[in-house]
Amino acid sequence: MNDEIRSFLKVWMTIIMSLSYSYLVSSRFPKGIMRFLSLIPVILTFLLIPMIFSSVALQLFSGIFIAWLANFKLLLFAFDKQPFSTSSSSLSLLDFILNTSLPIKIKEQKSHITKNINDLKSLVYFTVNVGFWFLMVHSHKYNEYMHPYVIRVVYTFHMTLGTVLILRLVALMAWFLLGKEVEQHFDNPHLSTSLQNFWGRRWNLMVSNILRSTIDEPIIYHLTPLLGRRWALHFASVTTFLVSGLMHEMAYYYVKREWPTWELLCFFTIHGFCVAIEVEVKKKALKSGRKLRPIISTFLTVGFVMVTGTWLIYAELIQYGADVKEMEELMALSNYVKHIFHNSFSFY
Repeated sequence: MNDEIRSFLKVWMTIIMSLSYSYLVSSRFPKGIMRFLSLIPVILTFLLIPMIFSSVALQLFSGIFIAWLANFKLLLFAFDKQPFSTSSSSLSLLDFILNTSLPIKIKEQKSHITKNINDLKSLVYFTVNVGFWFLMVHSHKYNEYMHPYVIRVVYTFHMTLGTVLILRLVALMAWFLLGKEVEQHFDNPHLSTSLQNFWGRRWNLMVSNILRSTIDEPIIYHLTPLLGRRWALHFASVTTFLVSGLMHEMAYYYVKREWPTWELLCFFTIHGFCVAIEVEVKKKALKSGRKLRPIISTFLTVGFVMVTGTWLIYAELIQYGADVKEMEELMALSNYVKHIFHNSFSFY
C-alpha cells in the first residue's frame, strides 16, 4: 500500500509538471500542428501513466481520466478549441491543470435558490448512492454462492455506482480548490426516454461533451459537403461510439495487460448503430403522428441499457478476476486506514 501511495504522489507530480509545461510553453506555439507537436511528449507520458500502478482501481481510472480524457482535452488545447482556447479563455494555471487532469467542466453561476435546491438534491443522491455501493461491495462476499450472471449484475451496479461516487468526489475537490461549481456529470439517466437522450443529455455528460468536440463535430463539419448532413450526422455518431469503445478497451488493457476480447467495443458499436436507427425511426414516427408514451420509452431504453451493459461492459474485467482483486484492494485500504488511525490514537 505504501508503494502504491508513493506511485500515486509521483504520478501527480508528473501530471502537474507536464500540464504546467503545456500551459506555459506549448501555449506560446501557434495553434494547430506546431502546438500539437509540442504536446506529444505530454501525451505519450499520459499514455504511460496507468502502467505505473498495480491497483485495479488506479489503473482503470487513470486510464480513463488521464490517458484518455486528459489527452483529448490536450487535443482541444492544441487546436485552440473551447474551453481551452488561449484567445478567449481566462483559465489560470491551476484552472488549466484541474480542468485537464480531472473529469470536470466549470459552469456558469446560477441563482442561489437553484444552487441550494441542487445542493440538497445532490446530497440526498450522493448519500443513497453510497449506501447502495456499500451494499454491492458487501454482496461480493457471497460470490461463491451466486450464479455467474448474478455476479455480473452485482459487479455492474458496483462499478456504476462507484463511478458516480468518484465523479462526485472529484467535483467536490475541484469546488474546494477552485471555489467554482462544475457541470454535473449525470442528469437522472434512469429517466431517459431514448438512447439518444441517455447518451447525449443524461449519462456522463462531461465525456459526451469531450467526444462531441473532438470526434463528432469535426466529422460532421468535414463530411457534410460530401455526404449531406443526414448521413454525416449518422456517420459521426457511430464513429464517436466506436472511438469511445476503443478508449474504454484501452483503459481495460491497462488493467489486464492482455489483448482485448472486444466485448466493450461491441457494446458501444451496438449502441452507436441503435442510436442511428432510433433517430430515423423517430423521424418517421413524428411525421406519422405516432409517439410512445414516456413511461414505455423509458422502460425500453433503461432496460436495453441495463441488459446490454450487464452482458458486455464488465465481462472482460470479471473474466480477468478484477472484481476479486478490487475487493482485496479495498480490504487492504481499509486495514491501512485502520492502522493509521490506531497509531495516531496510540500516540496520544
